[in-house]
Amino acid sequence: SGTPCCFHTPTADMSANDADLCPGYSTEAKTTSTSIYEEAKDLDEYELNTMTTLRTKFSGEDRAISDTYALQFVRGYRSEKDAEKVTIEKYSEMLDTRKKYGIDTILDQRPEFWEEFNTVRKLGVLGRTKEGRPVFYERLGMYEPQEGNKLGFDKVFEGHIRMQEEMRVLKESMSRKMGQRMYKHVVVLDMNGFGLRHMSPDVVRKLRKLMSFDSFMYPESLKHLYIVNAPWIFQKAWTMVKGILHETTQKRIKIVGKDQKTILRKLTRIVDLAQIPTWLGGQNEDDICGICSENFEEVWKKARLETCEDMGGQDESKSCRF
Repeated sequence: SGTPCCFHTPTADMSANDADLCPGYSTEAKTTSTSIYEEAKDLDEYELNTMTTLRTKFSGEDRAISDTYALQFVRGYRSEKDAEKVTIEKYSEMLDTRKKYGIDTILDQRPEFWEEFNTVRKLGVLGRTKEGRPVFYERLGMYEPQEGNKLGFDKVFEGHIRMQEEMRVLKESMSRKMGQRMYKHVVVLDMNGFGLRHMSPDVVRKLRKLMSFDSFMYPESLKHLYIVNAPWIFQKAWTMVKGILHETTQKRIKIVGKDQKTILRKLTRIVDLAQIPTWLGGQNEDDICGICSENFEEVWKKARLETCEDMGGQDESKSCRF
């Protein structure tokens, strides 16, 4: 890949002016000298060897892939039979997919439809868990399929990829600031408003594609997924899509009904009430940022500069791993 593998926890301080950042995109998080994240554990012999294999085999092809992102594949497929072979195959497929959709450079400029995407897809980062992980919310019940069709699924898909890459960069930026590796986040899907219009074959097919893409391209990214305000009809829809998720991922998902006290009891186990949005009974009055916010652009700019400095001062963003 042109530079040796680091295989260490990033320690550089992002030095971002967090007071100016959208709360969802602040790199501020709990900092401690003792590791608080399971991801921060040292690599064992298998992980080191497999990382070395990946970096050697795909040298020159994976310059945009950070050590943290590569490690997610090593750990995500470790339980598979013939784990190293499966990991190499999945890693290769990931690189091909990134090339197919231009993902390595997708953050370099805003797509012209980004504001319309944010209007149609009500999603984004807001607040932190008690241990400092970012929380991603999607108000899926408020999604109107007709508006999505008007925007076009190609644009919905591109915006979705952009959101996933923003999340990945945010977590790696936070890791650098805290001095320890953290690549898992929490997701809250608010199903309030979910109905039959969300269960058409076309909507289910598109949802399955998005879920399958995330599961394949970003292994080990999910800490917890809470599906809240889920009506009875959602159970049928869930049976149609959950099968594409790995069993490990399914175990991290909790479906909660429409009782607000139950929702808050579940969420406040890991998120302070002050961090939970008001529309779920919390005290956080901030809005979710969506994609392409000014605040994320600042995070991305600092991330590229710092990563290039770590690589010896290279100024070509495409050659810098992040």
